[in-house]
This record gives sequence, structure tokens and C-alpha cells, in this order.
Amino acid sequence: MKELYQIHKKEKFNRLILLTVILGSLTFTAVVCIYAMMVLKEGKKSIYVMYNDSNLVRAHSTDISNSQDILMRKSVENLNQLLYQQFPNVDNVNGQLKKAIAISDNSVNGAISQLKTNNFYQNILSQGMYSLLLKDTIMIDYSKKPANFVFFGKLKISKNDLSVLRQIKTTGTIEYTGIVNNVSDGYIIRNFNIVEDKPVESK
Repeated sequence: MKELYQIHKKEKFNRLILLTVILGSLTFTAVVCIYAMMVLKEGKKSIYVMYNDSNLVRAHSTDISNSQDILMRKSVENLNQLLYQQFPNVDNVNGQLKKAIAISDNSVNGAISQLKTNNFYQNILSQGMYSLLLKDTIMIDYSKKPANFVFFGKLKISKNDLSVLRQIKTTGTIEYTGIVNNVSDGYIIRNFNIVEDKPVESK
């Protein structure tokens, strides 16, 4: 009788140990899942933007609309730089224009033709000029679908120690289409138009 009692007591103890292990495992699993969800939620607040294909900049954002604004503005600035920011190397010029065409619709071809007609690229190549596009303001109207944008900037064209400034204004629409055709951020620009490209008046 005493032996049966000890066996029963031992079985109860084993059940208690097993139950403790199971509860501990469930608690550990729950804690890991909760932590993983918190990390994932926090990660969604962060977005990485590539500037000039070299420096990785981390932009922290608490809402997705702010992240979208950063990417849209960078896409608009990027297209304008691809068209206007050049140095005297034919492969570089052609490479820049090819990238510009990849992130926009056929309207950018009209802008390229306009710049070619004004001998912009020819002067860069034949006269050894360098151009730098300085952004002033980018305005985006999110009330429209797709969003409308207006880009304001100044183009600095330099040769040796001489420089001239031109006022640049471009317009168009921008929307997210997904990452296609090697468009890294997924935004495409349509209806691109050069509204203003004129010398800055000296005061």
C-alpha cells in the first residue's frame, strides 16, 4: 500500500513538472512573438533613402505619409538632376538621359528634345562646361490623383572660373506604380514639362 502511494505521488510530481515546462514554453513563445511584433512595428516607421547613389540616409518617420513625401520629393529632384546636372562626357550624358527616361513617361523625351534644340548638351560637351542644379523648392499637391508637382531651382553652368545662373521651373505629376523597370523607389513621373529655363537677372 505504501509503495502504491509513493508511485501515485511520483506521478503527480512528474505531471506537475511537465505542466510547468509546458507553461514556461508557452510563456516564452508568447514573449518572443510580442517582441517580434514590436520590432516589426518599429521598423515600419523607418525608411531608407539613397542620395546620389552613394550615401545611405536613414529618415525616421512616425507616419507613412511623411515617408511618401520624402520619396516623392527625392524622385522629382532626381529627374531634374538627371536632365540638367551634367559634365563634358558623352557616355555620362547619355547615361543620365537613359535613367531619366526610365523613371518617367514619354513626356520627358519632349523635355530632352527641347534642351537639345537649345544646344544645352552640345555646349556642355563641345565647350567643356559643367552644370550643377541647385534645388530651391519642390511643391507637391496631394489633393490631386496623381499628385501634381512644381520644381524650382537654379542651374549653375561653369567653365574654368566663369559661371552663369539660370532659373529653372518644371512641372508634372508623380505617382507610385511599384518597383518596375529598375525604378528603385517605385515612383514614376508623367506629364513632365519645362516651364521656365532663363538667365537669372543680376540685381
